[in-house]
Amino acid sequence: MILHALADAARRDILAGLMTADGPQGCFTYSDVGGRSIPKSTLSEHFRVLRDAGLIWSERKGSGLESVPRPDTYGPRFGVLVATIMQAHNEAGRADVQLPTQPATLSAASITKHRKNSASRPRMR
Repeated sequence: MILHALADAARRDILAGLMTADGPQGCFTYSDVGGRSIPKSTLSEHFRVLRDAGLIWSERKGSGLESVPRPDTYGPRFGVLVATIMQAHNEAGRADVQLPTQPATLSAASITKHRKNSASRPRMR
């Protein structure tokens, strides 16, 4: 799923932006990615693919979602792969990306709530 998620240039741009952001970012932040305007429905789909791959974590804020990268989740198994793909993305003229040493933080209550919700949800394969 990680390779599928990172196969699209727009998703790599979104992940690159999240990796360099100071904190959680909303979907609306990336409505103009790679020099082209992306419809809200397409952005939502890109964020869903990144979430399903375990590359980002999203938390509901009002009517939208705010997202942060999750190197703590993918790092142990796929950190080198993701870093290599993002480095190639950088060299292709995209955003300058460096993997953060510490993941952006969300509240402990939000993470606990997410874990409870995701444990009760059937996994799609």
